Amino acid sequence: LQLLLALALALAAAGVEVHVDPAGAWADQVEAAGAGTTVVFAPGRYVNCSAGGVALASGVALAGSAGAAATVIDCGGAGRHLAVGGGASVQIDGLTLTGGAAPHEGNISRDGGCVLVEGPGGSLVVADSVFSNCSADAWGGAIAVRGNATLNISRSNFTGNRAGEGGGAM
Repeated sequence: LQLLLALALALAAAGVEVHVDPAGAWADQVEAAGAGTTVVFAPGRYVNCSAGGVALASGVALAGSAGAAATVIDCGGAGRHLAVGGGASVQIDGLTLTGGAAPHEGNISRDGGCVLVEGPGGSLVVADSVFSNCSADAWGGAIAVRGNATLNISRSNFTGNRAGEGGGAM
């Protein structure tokens, strides 16, 4: 039992890669990813977003294997892409997120059309990605950052995003 526990801890520390393709249940695989997991998206167009977005665990990285031009997650206005909760630290690299819409129903936040990052302690690092045509009724058409959460963006583009109260991009 101790040997199995030691092996499980070593694998978690080393990091795990999970590969997804457009024909698979990408949202389920991303939501199931644990700390230290890199979810690698094969080139293609991914659909089927949920209203509140896929809830991400801390330490998860999402990466497009062929870059943002070839790897697109399109919510088609059906919901937001991702939700980063308080205390979670997440990375996005080489993906296009398009067509996200913050939901208008129930107790789900109306902020963050593509991604909602919440504090305290929520953190999102974005590189080499595209956020396009996402919308929120309230704040952050593409990305909303609330409650002492943090956001770091490099080499990324924001186009055609809009928000009803402010921050078309963020």
